[in-house]
Parts: sequence; C-alpha cells; structure tokens
Amino acid sequence: MGVDRVYCVTVDEPANVAALAAKLGLTDGKVQLLADRNGGLVRLLGLEIGSPEGGPGPKCQRYAAVVEDGVLLKLRVESTPADLKVTDASSMISLWKCIYPHSCK
Repeated sequence: MGVDRVYCVTVDEPANVAALAAKLGLTDGKVQLLADRNGGLVRLLGLEIGSPEGGPGPKCQRYAAVVEDGVLLKLRVESTPADLKVTDASSMISLWKCIYPHSCK
C-alpha cells in the first residue's frame, strides 16, 4: 500500500491555483493543487475561518488528511494556520506508518 497522490487544497480561484502549480513545476500528477473556490469542502470539514486580513471569502485552517477510497481515515488540524507541527511531511509519514504498519519496509 502506497500513496497514489497528494492533494493540496486551497480556497482560491482555479486560475490562481493553476498558475501556482505551474510555477512550482507540479506537472507529473503525483502532487496536485486543487481550488476550493467557494470554500465548500472547507465548510464541510468544519475548517473555515475568517480571513486574517479581513479580505474576501472564507479561509481555511491548515490541515492534512489521510483518505482511502473516498473515506476520511485521519484528519489533523493545526492550532493556527501559521503552525506546521502535525501536518508537515514528517508527521504525516509517521501517521501513515501507524495506519499501515506493513507499508514500512
């Protein structure tokens, strides 16, 4: 069992997200940036927060999730959007090993 894809979701316009993906060179499909234009997914997950600058539209707490076949197995949420304590790559790899201990060789 391995990771098929990594999705990065942001509340933004699709054109902005596509431009960022191109700038970052994300063209192989393993890591995909997705636009949650109106914040529907963010609201569904209960992760909507007001804009820190008081700007337009909803913003999102920083989170990371493990999803398998459309089922949310684990959701980790940072205390503040600036934090990167439980959603960084190292933390998610450790979580993955706990969920799928046989995936660690």
